[in-house]
Amino acid sequence: MKKISLFFIIILVTFPLFAVDLTGFWGIPFGTSKEQVKMIMSQKGYDTNLNATDGLIFRNVSFSGRTCEMGLIFYQNKFYMAAMTFLPSTNNTYDFYADLKYDLIKKYSYPQIDQENYKYPYAKADGQTETAISLNFTNIGSAWIFDNSNEISLLIKHNDKEYQNEVLLYYFETKTFDSYQNQQNSSNLDDL
Repeated sequence: MKKISLFFIIILVTFPLFAVDLTGFWGIPFGTSKEQVKMIMSQKGYDTNLNATDGLIFRNVSFSGRTCEMGLIFYQNKFYMAAMTFLPSTNNTYDFYADLKYDLIKKYSYPQIDQENYKYPYAKADGQTETAISLNFTNIGSAWIFDNSNEISLLIKHNDKEYQNEVLLYYFETKTFDSYQNQQNSSNLDDL
């Protein structure tokens, strides 16, 4: 009986460590057309605030119990990336990031990339994290890379233009993202 109980405990502890694929975002499969995405978002109670050729913007979206601005990005009318911008309250950026990261760990396990770097004169745990973030003296981020190479990235950024700290969360389908990047690079070289 003890062997069976130990077996189930090991399975429960290691279950999140088994590989999974990231095939979409918030019930929207990667590759979905823009019109279908608009319909799905409308069913969730959100209408687009901006409808561009390659993207849709939704403001005041409640995602994972947090309010954000959400951008859904398309290439050749195929959904391939979701980008969320969260605006934490003053002096709460790092804690907001850590809480969101913890929720992602609960769902997807630990990130494959996890970095927290500070530029002099700041250092981790020096009590000046929020100041370092506001001055762009940090590089804090995590990334989950799935078996199908799709990714989730979470990072902290200071927006100099708006003078505000932001927590950014991206879900993206790598194959289409790479195709888009290659097309952009080719277009840029054509200009030369």
